[in-house]
Amino acid sequence: MFVGQNIYKIDGKGRLPLPPRFRRELEEGVIVAPGLEKCLFAYPVPEFIRLAEELGKQALSNRDMRLLQRAFIGSAVKLDLDGQGRVLLSQELRKYAGINNNAMVIGLFKRIEVWDPDLWEKERTIAQEQVGELLERESTIRHLEGRNTS
Repeated sequence: MFVGQNIYKIDGKGRLPLPPRFRRELEEGVIVAPGLEKCLFAYPVPEFIRLAEELGKQALSNRDMRLLQRAFIGSAVKLDLDGQGRVLLSQELRKYAGINNNAMVIGLFKRIEVWDPDLWEKERTIAQEQVGELLERESTIRHLEGRNTS
């Protein structure tokens, strides 16, 4: 389980340290893909496999599903942690997320997000401002409780 947030310096080679408390769940490596809102999504290998299998069950005749599979699975890369708990983020991934010298690493239960700190601050502010409204919506409550929203 991933929770909490930490800011880390990215070294000159593009290596990003991951929080020590996250590392045990990432012994098989981590799958990193471009995420939403200009961040990177990072998953333990077993969780990414589960998600990819779910996407793979979707009909290939559905263009939206093919696009999603290409964007999510096709753009993902498996990274191994080095002896110091760092992963090497490619220039392409860092450019996508606007990450330069520092990165905010956020644990979101089964997923990790990696953000440019300034972009994260803007997103965090939006989330904090809207959390009450989101929780008050009946559909959100039903979804969180696992009830059908139809």
